[in-house]
Amino acid sequence: MIAIALAGCASDRKFSQSDFDKISDKCGLPRSTLNLRGKDELQLQPPLDAKYEAVDCILKELKKANYPLKMGFVGNELYKEEASNAQAH
Repeated sequence: MIAIALAGCASDRKFSQSDFDKISDKCGLPRSTLNLRGKDELQLQPPLDAKYEAVDCILKELKKANYPLKMGFVGNELYKEEASNAQAH
């Protein structure tokens, strides 16, 4: 999962979940991929089987929309656990 802080900007732009749903739709990922949490945090959690190109599309669309973003990875242990389970089988 990637946690993205929507940093304040001079225009005080308001963000809504529907803005991010449109990006998910355009990139062919479920709307649950991008979740606006509060007013200044966006959670990006693509499905485990998401194609690289779809996740890349999301990141490009966020950048193109010029959202004031700060990004960090959190909760990666889920993916480490999934990878360990896959190797064990």
